[in-house]
Amino acid sequence: MNIDDKLITYLEELANFTLTDDEKAKLTADLPQVFDSLTKLVALDTGDAQELIQPIERVNVFREDIAAPPFGRELILQNAQVRNEEAFIAPRTVE
Repeated sequence: MNIDDKLITYLEELANFTLTDDEKAKLTADLPQVFDSLTKLVALDTGDAQELIQPIERVNVFREDIAAPPFGRELILQNAQVRNEEAFIAPRTVE
């Protein structure tokens, strides 16, 4: 592939950013190696490879959903600093 100013300008437009002259020179020098690497990847035989949605296998770590009786109101309110018979009492935040 011919890497010239026209290709670099096209890549700038695709990526929607502007390169300095030094960055353009470095990109022009680095692109042949990038293309060689990509050519090697394309040549790999991946016919027997299993398709992955995630690169790391995930396992469900949640517990089984088992219905249980609810906690009693007194148990829930026992550590409240301020409360009444039914609920927590918090400082007013809006006047």
